Amino acid sequence: MDANQDGKRTKAGQVSYKIENLPAYWREKEVGAHANVSVSWLRKMRAEDRGIPYIKLEDHSIRYKIQDVLDYLENARAGFTGQEVSRRKNP
Repeated sequence: MDANQDGKRTKAGQVSYKIENLPAYWREKEVGAHANVSVSWLRKMRAEDRGIPYIKLEDHSIRYKIQDVLDYLENARAGFTGQEVSRRKNP
């Protein structure tokens, strides 16, 4: 049960990675602050399977990849029609 070169296996069998080896992610509050939206709006969009792409971790916490947030905001600004921008990359 060896981990790859970037990670270290813990006693529980999980792989622990150094933070500098991981992509940059934001929590809900950080996304809300940078995107000027409320946490409740982010939660509503997730429930409706819309909005900014996100990942759900094993502990059920939510993370947003910073580049996905920036891409979403750019697409929303560039193509604003008053409608929600699809989170699918290839509709």
